[in-house]
Amino acid sequence: MPALLFHPAFLACSGLFITHQILQKICLISIPLLDNHLDCLLCMPLLLTGWLLERRYLFSKNPTHRLSFGEIMLITALFAFLFEWGFPALSKNFTSDWLDVPAYFAGSLIFWKYLNV
Repeated sequence: MPALLFHPAFLACSGLFITHQILQKICLISIPLLDNHLDCLLCMPLLLTGWLLERRYLFSKNPTHRLSFGEIMLITALFAFLFEWGFPALSKNFTSDWLDVPAYFAGSLIFWKYLNV
């Protein structure tokens, strides 16, 4: 099992995400600020960690591979565009909140600083 999955920052992001989902969906506890932006903040560290693991162990098979800052910013911009414009344009079941965009980029900075090691 890759050590990155046991990194404190990854465990904190995963734990916060799971805890929030349980509170929101099972316990029906609503905290509007967290309900609106926490998932967007945590999305990128979790997603980018998965991408980094894929690069390290499946694609390049280099356990020291790191994602470049440009790659991180590009994938963040693409996901922000997809989530905040693409999906809402395709379906009325999705809503666009452009305040989520800074949360995606903040999450990417968390990944860059703590998990891209």
